[in-house]
Amino acid sequence: MKENRNFMKLKVIVLTVIIMFPYLILGQYGFVVDYTDGELVKIELDNPENEIAIGTSMNHLTDAEFGSNNVLYALPRVGTQFYQIDTTTAAINQIGTSTPLTGHMWSGLAYDVTTSTLYASSTTGNSASAIYTIDVSTGTASHIGTTTTAQSVADIAFDNSGQMYAHNLSNTIYLIDKTNGSATLLGNTGFNAAGPWHGLDYSFHNNTMYMATYNSITWEKTVRSVNLTTGNTTSEGTINHFVGGFAIIHTESPGPGSPEPNITVEPESLIFDTTAVGSSSVDMLSITNTGSDTLLIYNLFSPDSIFSVNLSSFDLLPSESQDVQVTFTPLQQNAYDGDLFIISNDPDTDTLGLPVAGVGFILAPEIFVDPMSLTFDTTAVGSSTVKLLSITNTGSDTLLIYNLFSPDSIFSVNLSSFDLLPSESQDVQVTFTPLQQNAYDGDLFIISNDPDTDTLGLPVAGVGFILAPEIFVDPMSLTFDTTAAGSSNLKLLTIYNIGNATLTISNISSTESVFSTNLTSYDIQPGDSQMVQVAFTPTEPIIYTSNLFVISNDSEMDTLIVPVSGVGIMLARIELDAQLPHILVLYPNYP
Repeated sequence: MKENRNFMKLKVIVLTVIIMFPYLILGQYGFVVDYTDGELVKIELDNPENEIAIGTSMNHLTDAEFGSNNVLYALPRVGTQFYQIDTTTAAINQIGTSTPLTGHMWSGLAYDVTTSTLYASSTTGNSASAIYTIDVSTGTASHIGTTTTAQSVADIAFDNSGQMYAHNLSNTIYLIDKTNGSATLLGNTGFNAAGPWHGLDYSFHNNTMYMATYNSITWEKTVRSVNLTTGNTTSEGTINHFVGGFAIIHTESPGPGSPEPNITVEPESLIFDTTAVGSSSVDMLSITNTGSDTLLIYNLFSPDSIFSVNLSSFDLLPSESQDVQVTFTPLQQNAYDGDLFIISNDPDTDTLGLPVAGVGFILAPEIFVDPMSLTFDTTAVGSSTVKLLSITNTGSDTLLIYNLFSPDSIFSVNLSSFDLLPSESQDVQVTFTPLQQNAYDGDLFIISNDPDTDTLGLPVAGVGFILAPEIFVDPMSLTFDTTAAGSSNLKLLTIYNIGNATLTISNISSTESVFSTNLTSYDIQPGDSQMVQVAFTPTEPIIYTSNLFVISNDSEMDTLIVPVSGVGIMLARIELDAQLPHILVLYPNYP
């Protein structure tokens, strides 16, 4: 025993020297609070027996955890005090109170660097465990959810992607859903552990989960690394304490006046171009060490796997830069917002969050037609009218037109299938060929690979008519002036073709020969007219009434009757037999 006491004295002297220059310690390290006496020590994770005693904080703590800027927080196993511990002096300061569920006692603390949120766990000991968020400014605990799957959680921790893990006293590791507290078994630790004296935390230096624990059968106290695929653990070395708190520092702070690194990133956020699902977009991120000491990038990652990097860890000497490729690979059509986290040894910004965003879309064709309907001009039966339909692919993938048709054969197209690349267009001739005099309404259907409009119906309409002449006369009747027998009187009759085919006049006649025309047959084109002289030549002094018959190819009126009338008169003969007196006396009319 005497030799052991001398050894401990020597050990304390050596450690005291090291405490004066704590930033000289090499290796990855963490802090342990002894459950029994509250001693705060600093240990190397790969050689946990190598420790530095900092001072005495508080006994019977359940866990301690580093939050933002390496502030060490702690909770007691029994009680509601929420503490901050000074890692240089072990001084403890109460921030506020944290109250667990009734019947629960605190069991763990864990900081999620992806959301900058402190979480806590509590347990009844044998029936249920609960998850909370902790307001680090007041200690207020907000209950998230309770699990009866992991009934006795001893501690919790987050990895660099924001996944929560829990060590359960059934010698198991669980995955915890931080949104609702539900637990999913990961695997067995392969190590017998019971009681309250266990710790779990994650090192961003080497991306390893560590457990500070003891064997409940042999009482051997060890630091163990945890396989996050199987849950199995491997001893990294023995430790001299029952753990009341176990926390791995994010970055090591330099000593006073020491050179220190400083991280600078450009740009300060990344917004990716709209990217097709199944493909990727790449942006460059430049990381520069603007400090005076080597910058160690421990990890560079995004919790969302759609954002990835080609480099996750590297070192930068002062003034050195490193370009990192950040890749956006959307898995579905969606707007994505996330963060890229850079874990480094920058004492002021050990965890830098960089906003990243992008929009994923599905490569798909999109059909667009112009015009949206077709109304044809009035068209003669037996002839056709053509209109153009423009089909455009406004999408992002090839548009396949499988078929273009109308169920009514009077509407036809010159193209029924073709392909269109994005932004390409195709003009299609749509022909209207009416079979009878009728008003037609129908649809033109376009079958394509447009996922939203695989069958597009386009209204089409037209009117068919039969080509035919139509006769019209002006005036509708002729009344001649009184005409002397043997002489003639003329009037004009105008014949119009108001139809759409040639009007053929084959004969113009009257049952009364006193009525005659200068033309008896001729053709009149649609829209034209012909003036006809109608002569009235009475032969005796009577009243004549008759009809003029105009024979044509007007199917609706092949014989047009024009009433005609006139009055014939006989001129009287006057004979004069003048007898003059034998003597004619003329008297002067002048006095």
